[in-house]
Amino acid sequence: MVLKHAVQVVETLFESFAPMIFKFGFSRDPKIRWENRRYGYLHERDRWERMVVLYLSPEPWSPAMLEAALIDRYDGQPGCRNIRKGGDSVGHDTSAAYVTYMVYRSFKHKPA
Repeated sequence: MVLKHAVQVVETLFESFAPMIFKFGFSRDPKIRWENRRYGYLHERDRWERMVVLYLSPEPWSPAMLEAALIDRYDGQPGCRNIRKGGDSVGHDTSAAYVTYMVYRSFKHKPA
């Protein structure tokens, strides 16, 4: 059910915003992953527009597995920016919730 839901969300985003570049990931803190000055998506050269949280879990393994499944499904699709196969940086810290997310930048409309 989790994978099916995530795929439905991703497909809806494609329908609404393609052509686009996109990337899947997982994180303990999506706000920091988005805003951090050193490694946040907000400051990357791809100029990502949005981060959409696809799944939230109290443990890290299922978000990491979902990330890997989504990368496997969309690898090779035009716009996919994932390089690694995903799920490779999972740790054993269960003191916080984890999320699987998608970041994207749409080229459907001209920037304001």
